[in-house]
Parts: sequence; C-alpha cells; structure tokens
Amino acid sequence: MNQMKNKNSRRKIQRTAPAGGSVDGKTGFSSRPLAGEDPRQLIHELQIFQVELELQNDELRCTQQELMEFKIHYTQLYDFTPVGYVTLDANGKILNANLTLARMLETERSALIERPLSDHVLPRDQDIYYLHLQALFESKKRQICDLKMKKRTGSTLTRNWKARLFRNPSRRKPGTAP
Repeated sequence: MNQMKNKNSRRKIQRTAPAGGSVDGKTGFSSRPLAGEDPRQLIHELQIFQVELELQNDELRCTQQELMEFKIHYTQLYDFTPVGYVTLDANGKILNANLTLARMLETERSALIERPLSDHVLPRDQDIYYLHLQALFESKKRQICDLKMKKRTGSTLTRNWKARLFRNPSRRKPGTAP
C-alpha cells in the first residue's frame, strides 16, 4: 500500500517538475539523485524523517485527546454547578449560560443565548441592573447586587448577582458571572 502511494507521489513529482528536475526553486528538491549522493542514504534519511513525523503525529493526537477530556470536564463543572453562571458581552447580551441558570429561569439554555439578560430582569429592577453593569465596566472591580428576575412562567425569583470583568481572548468581549 505504501509502495503504491510512494509510486503515485513520485509520478506526481515527476509530472510537476520542470525540465531541470527541480520541483521548486526554493528547496532545490530533485526527483533524481544528485551526482555523488547515495540513494540508500537518502532513503534512510527519509525513513528517519517519516518516523519523526509519526512520533509528532502521535504526540499531537495525545494532546488533542487530553484537551478534549479537559473540555468535557470543564463543561460538566460549568453546567452542573449549583450556581447559575452567565457570560455577557459589553451590551448585556448573553454569550453563554449554564444549565443551572436556565433551570432557575425555567427556560431552555438555547432561548437565553444571544438575548439580552435584561429581558429576564423585572422592569422595576432594570435601573439596578444597568447601574450594576456600569459600575462594573467603570471600576473593573467585582460588583454585587440583588435583582428580581422573571421566569418563563411569569413567577419571579430574587438572586444575588456577583459580577466580575474579564477578557475572553477568543472573543475579545467582557463578560460577567452571577
């Protein structure tokens, strides 16, 4: 199987190589051995290079597996903690919310994402909410307030919100966590 791949690769190289035998002027790679070079030595070097690439590939696979396990662990911690968490952008739009917060508001998490958190704050507490966010962005220090929230069913709940500012390097947007 590998021999067939190698033959096909050599044919492609020979078809794309200019008349002088050089595949690319930058590397000087040639489809035929240079005078004075031992083809067996070149094959040996290529085999060593192949082994090194396979080792690097194995290492990358292990790292990818570890990252996936870490992501699963983090997601479970985030979603199943007994505290509701939400990540907001600078305008108060929900970027992410955990399952606990969705249960508290008696709604689906997907119904929260990309919606303003203010949609769930009672009208009489809207000013408290906006002043809370304003103080957070101005002071860049942890802020605490009590907000009355409305559930999907229309009932209310009062929650103590603890917010802190952080930068998410992948989104470059500030967020808060209750």
